[in-house]
Amino acid sequence: MKITDIISDAPVCKLVANMPRSEYRKITGLNPSSLAAGLMSDWDVDPRSIRDAYEGVEIMRTAASQDRMDRGSLAHLALLQPERLATDLAVWHGGRRSGSEWHKFEDDNKDRLVVTADDFSSTMEAVNKLRSVPIVAELLCDIEPEVAVFSGLNIDGLTIQARGQVDAIRSADILRIVDIKTTEAGIDQKACHRTVEQFHYREKMALYRDWVAAETHTDPEEWRCYNLFLSLGDRPGVRAMQFTTASLEWGRYRMQKALASVAECLRSKVWPVFAKSDFIDVKPWEIENEPDEDIDYGNG
Repeated sequence: MKITDIISDAPVCKLVANMPRSEYRKITGLNPSSLAAGLMSDWDVDPRSIRDAYEGVEIMRTAASQDRMDRGSLAHLALLQPERLATDLAVWHGGRRSGSEWHKFEDDNKDRLVVTADDFSSTMEAVNKLRSVPIVAELLCDIEPEVAVFSGLNIDGLTIQARGQVDAIRSADILRIVDIKTTEAGIDQKACHRTVEQFHYREKMALYRDWVAAETHTDPEEWRCYNLFLSLGDRPGVRAMQFTTASLEWGRYRMQKALASVAECLRSKVWPVFAKSDFIDVKPWEIENEPDEDIDYGNG
């Protein structure tokens, strides 16, 4: 995919529930994850990183990291679309995943999620405990799962096709967007906050909320937005993190800067190397200067 393909004279604008990810990925559009790849500390944006993330090749994963991802995918499927377990899942009951028998199993199930019998057993045990927890049952009640949203964004006169996919929305009475995040490292509050910041979940949710609101003709501020962290370890647990209005406004501002930087590069056809100069200073509590005292930059 080339990032220049996101420029569109006739953008697709719609919501589609129960959309398979394989179908979703076929539709051109700049996604929040690619935009987030260009976000740096403070206010900086590196548009080249956004371009590279959008055009980049699939990340190579270790067997262990792939297994973690597959367990997470199984938990999503079991919670959001349990009716698809019979058709979209294949469980490997053999030993080591090697040899002719394993390769034949892979070939026979190449369009399915493949997990080992042990991973299936432990993940489903955790999911079955979590699904009855009141906060999980409440947030996943009367939802539309795997909702793809496509939006046409006008950025300073340039129309950009954008796309995103959220785990669940509820569009009746209570307007709610829920994205599930599975973890095997526990659900400590600080750890969840760090994860939200590290993976730019505030910024991503801000876009999801704006696009869903636009396609449902609702006010973005009417939507309640959550990251639902689920621990799949030996002691399953859940922490629901609701986004405040301030957090989503911050996320929107950050993403608007990222979108503006991409639009400028698309117009100019120049993707500059990021370059910026800064001063190395000390924190206010590290010095005895008065708060309003001018900083000496060493310019004589």
